[in-house]
Amino acid sequence: MAQTIGKGKFISYKYEFSLEAIRLIKNDERNFNLPYEFEKYYEKPFSLGAKIKSNKGALRLKLFYNYNSETDLDNAGKKGIKTGYYHSQSSLGYELHKNFHKTQFYFGVDLIKTNYKINERNYNAYPYRQRPRKNEIYSKICWGFGPFTGAKYFITPHFSLSTEISVLFENFKEEYPEDNREKKGFKAYMGPTGILSVNVHL
Repeated sequence: MAQTIGKGKFISYKYEFSLEAIRLIKNDERNFNLPYEFEKYYEKPFSLGAKIKSNKGALRLKLFYNYNSETDLDNAGKKGIKTGYYHSQSSLGYELHKNFHKTQFYFGVDLIKTNYKINERNYNAYPYRQRPRKNEIYSKICWGFGPFTGAKYFITPHFSLSTEISVLFENFKEEYPEDNREKKGFKAYMGPTGILSVNVHL
């Protein structure tokens, strides 16, 4: 169980499940390190998380997936080219806790992997009723780590709200298959701020 400072053990749980769903501050798209093709979709909708408690900390896992698409119509109003934008992220980390009655402060580090991909389907390039193939025109993979710190307030022993800030250090590899181009690099940047997580504790 978590160590509690003060009277009673208000903070006492083994498992936590969270949903990052409430944006308190509108972040600039640069805070997400997005490829420019994804900037119009930078409003990250939801991330799911889970934690398993130890004596003074927790092992944590986060998952995120987002898909958006655009369809260009031909002169007859039929589908021409459909472009799909795929964005996923997974992270695994560990955090340490310090509890003060109903408030928990925590810090730690995550290992992070992020993927971006753009596919196109050209409906006009195939005979009627033949399913068009996906043509990958862009991909980017990022991997690195992110130190973080945050705070959590327990409304009840089984329900809390939290927010955190982080700094991300990532290597990346971009590919443009159609042009046979590739780019590699490294980037450090601040993670999104002002995102409120809703947490359930068991």
